[in-house]
Amino acid sequence: MLLSGTGSSPCLGPTEEVIDRDETRDQAQGAAELRLVARPLSAAVPVLVGWLLAARPGRVHHEALVLLERPLLLHVLALTGGNQRRAARP
Repeated sequence: MLLSGTGSSPCLGPTEEVIDRDETRDQAQGAAELRLVARPLSAAVPVLVGWLLAARPGRVHHEALVLLERPLLLHVLALTGGNQRRAARP
């Protein structure tokens, strides 16, 4: 952030304003894409819960986590080249 003018309030310069606008647009696009991915996952939950209730009553939460956790961890490890430390970062 650049300070300009004689006042004490910070002002963005032209370059920073463009970057800020681009970041905001990228964040909005990322949020929209996330919503698109969330829809099929949300639709799959009732089917999964129904199956787990029939197959493993009393263990629905645990079994759902087991089903999701392994593919998630394998994917994140693949993205980080197998680096567990990077995969564990938020």
